[in-house]
Amino acid sequence: MEPSQMKASVIIPCYNGPEFIRSCLDCFRIQTHLDFEVVVVDDGSDHPLDIDPDTYPFSLRILSHPKNRGRAAARNTGVRAARNDLIIFLDSDMIVSSDFIAAHVAAHELGECGAIVGDIRFTDQWSGQPLAKYFDTRGAAKLKSGKEIPYRYFVTGNASTRKSLLISIGLFDEGFPKYGGEDLELACRLHEQGIRFAHCPAARSLHDDLPSIARHRRRMEEYGRYCLPYLVENHHYAADFLKLEWAGHGEQRRLSARIKQLAGTLFFRRPIITFLIFLVNFFPLTHGYLPRKFSFFLFDVITGGSYLIGYRRSLIEK
Repeated sequence: MEPSQMKASVIIPCYNGPEFIRSCLDCFRIQTHLDFEVVVVDDGSDHPLDIDPDTYPFSLRILSHPKNRGRAAARNTGVRAARNDLIIFLDSDMIVSSDFIAAHVAAHELGECGAIVGDIRFTDQWSGQPLAKYFDTRGAAKLKSGKEIPYRYFVTGNASTRKSLLISIGLFDEGFPKYGGEDLELACRLHEQGIRFAHCPAARSLHDDLPSIARHRRRMEEYGRYCLPYLVENHHYAADFLKLEWAGHGEQRRLSARIKQLAGTLFFRRPIITFLIFLVNFFPLTHGYLPRKFSFFLFDVITGGSYLIGYRRSLIEK
């Protein structure tokens, strides 16, 4: 089989964490697919990146924002600067294997789907953490490997699509005021253009950083309070799969919707979520105190309940 002629640009936004970006860049020294470049966008870090592109055996460019503008803006800067049409997005705390780029290229050469999501896991140091085990089973990982997936599973920590396509739909929306939402919003616009999505398990990346469960809760609550209103304003149908009726979204004319709103008000409260966090911390999954499915159910409630609490607060603040 002849080697692929497809050229790729890997876009890596970063903010602080210089130790992570160095480990990430080292992975590209040994890629089996050689026709690629890496574009790092330093999004206003407290200290400029001290990285010399000339010390790497591949094309590496370091771009910088004078102040922090968010991941959407950083990725857009990288896409605009990219010299190749195949764009691979990667988070800066990721470690990838030598066939990472080759796997993304091969998935696009099939020509069946225009957006590819890689396989995101955590490094061995987090293998015993319940939250890491939970994340490893979410999104595209819930479905059969290599199959077409729903657009809502598109996450740009490890994903690829075409620059020409991104430019045509307007790149990432930079209007999100807090963490999260920009990749789902982009997926909505890709979906509206008829783009199909696929999971590529061979394009695996390993997160080198894991948030605490309490930090995850705070992040999800901020996401619900500040980002989901902006997302739903532009893509109304997203409220359905996000189950925002539990937080009082919509006109609530149907009895079932009113019951969900009442149940959400009663059960999705911060003290209850805090108690559930205590449970999963005190009875860790790794010790077998809680059944695996029940532990994952609790994480589902913590995650969904937190962003619903935030979204309900946004409705009150209107």
